[in-house]
Amino acid sequence: MLALLACCIGATATTPNGDRIQLELNPQLCTLAENELHCETEIDISWQSSTLQSVCVSIVERPEVERCWENYSEGTYRIALTFSDDLVVELRDKEGRELLISETVAVVREMLRYRLKRRKPWNLFQ
Repeated sequence: MLALLACCIGATATTPNGDRIQLELNPQLCTLAENELHCETEIDISWQSSTLQSVCVSIVERPEVERCWENYSEGTYRIALTFSDDLVVELRDKEGRELLISETVAVVREMLRYRLKRRKPWNLFQ
């Protein structure tokens, strides 16, 4: 069973022009059980700027995933993805392709076999 923790804390950056840009991902964490290999989920990507921007959202190592806006101060994008490693989402300037801000959806694998078993506190002989 795939378990996702949703968190809406995003990253904020200042562009060379002094504009503030915020990028939020939901979820920001994907937890895989020991027998699972991939996260399968919808990722909500949203951004906001203090001024109008022409920007593109893309996913590193996935050139087919891209969404662009021309002269907007905010935008949202929802996409269903399957991935097995951390997913890096970038917001870039549309004209110069300069990286403005990035965020990551982290993949955490459960490692049950390495956990130490706890002894019951009332058992004095183990």
